[in-house]
Amino acid sequence: MARSSKIHLVATREIRQRIKSRAFRIGTAITVGLLLAVSVFSAFNDNGTKTIRMELSTPALSTVISQTAKAEGVTFSILGFSSLKNAAGQLNAGTIDLLVTPTKLFTKNPVSPTDSSTLGRFTNALSSRLSQLATYSALHLTKEQVAGLEKPITVSIEAVGKQPRARSSVEMSLLGDILMFVLISQYGSWVLIGVIEEKASRVIEILLIHLKPLQLLVGKVIGIGVVAVLQAFLLLGSAVLVLSLTGSPYVHGGSLSYLLLLTAWFIAGYSIYCVAYAAAGSLVSRMDDAQSVSIAVQLPIIIGYLLSVTSTRGPEISPIIRVLAFVPGFSSLLMPALYASGSSDMAEQLLAMVICLAATVLLARIGAHIYSKAILSIGGRVKIRQVLFAKAETA
Repeated sequence: MARSSKIHLVATREIRQRIKSRAFRIGTAITVGLLLAVSVFSAFNDNGTKTIRMELSTPALSTVISQTAKAEGVTFSILGFSSLKNAAGQLNAGTIDLLVTPTKLFTKNPVSPTDSSTLGRFTNALSSRLSQLATYSALHLTKEQVAGLEKPITVSIEAVGKQPRARSSVEMSLLGDILMFVLISQYGSWVLIGVIEEKASRVIEILLIHLKPLQLLVGKVIGIGVVAVLQAFLLLGSAVLVLSLTGSPYVHGGSLSYLLLLTAWFIAGYSIYCVAYAAAGSLVSRMDDAQSVSIAVQLPIIIGYLLSVTSTRGPEISPIIRVLAFVPGFSSLLMPALYASGSSDMAEQLLAMVICLAATVLLARIGAHIYSKAILSIGGRVKIRQVLFAKAETA
């Protein structure tokens, strides 16, 4: 049987085994459900569809309210006003959201100047507008003077530096960071556990009668990788579909290009880490030792994830972060975040990708050597120094 056919058989076996497992199906269903719920909440939480219920102490305020509501893109309804005391009671009961008087606005809960909710944006905008009108009145300005102030001369602002991408790409990159970390860790663990289980049950001895260690390693990594990509597309596709249907600003051309780039980096990151996980799994024969050998592989993922969510979205990116973004193992987590924030262009992405792929090929050769030498060692944990410097043998 040709080498490619044997690898195909191993990959197919892994795909069927993973997809048919109840844990995979239930886990995927739950994750997709959570993503859909979060996407729907994000789309409707602050999209201007909330109707603000209010009372006015004087009908003259309705014009200002209508203008402000139109500018902010919100809808409102005005209830009948009886007295300040009754209106305050309705605020506390939640019957109305806002009580408007010419000199003060009343809400049930505090509204900060940076509140981004529909009620918060509208209340701050209305407060600013009423303050402006009160100032005009206090200065006894004529209608002509007020009209002149309402149409000020505009001074344009032009940026000469590199333009950052839309903020929605940055927000979506947070979801990308989480998915990248979770999926690489999850599927890397699958590879690790799968190798240990086969080794502990002695199934590996039967498999290696017909397969070379390298063929088994490549088939396992490819098979689980196909399942990983399918699940990643399912998760991201579900979120993007809901956000698109609800007209969310988080999905646009920049975000879609980021998702394509994220997919490419996921494949690159999965490739380099899963070879390392397979090599680590071949060093032990008991599931109790899985955690100890996986720490060295998991550590760069954890560090890369923490750096991606804390150090890639500020106005200035540290030179250390920029250097680490080209280091294989960190690049799959840092580069997508830098691209989303506008701190890295496509040329840098391609260069980092080439470096990562070259490192993957080198690590694959080293990992295959470790895997080949350690996979049949049953019993205690094999020291990596033993297999790295072991003399070549026929697999």
